Amino acid sequence: MDGAVARFQCRTVQRLDAGDHIIFLGEVEQCESDGGAPLVFHSGYCHVATKHPDL
Repeated sequence: MDGAVARFQCRTVQRLDAGDHIIFLGEVEQCESDGGAPLVFHSGYCHVATKHPDL
């Protein structure tokens, strides 16, 4: 995905049927990070994550 802050290569550990969804549990085998602020999804929208002011 262009512009991604991080990429994870995972192997599927388990597949769970959950109603009309399928949940995949994976084990991370490799990861890369280019830095940058991650996005979070909350209340139907994506937001840029910010550091807590006390950190």
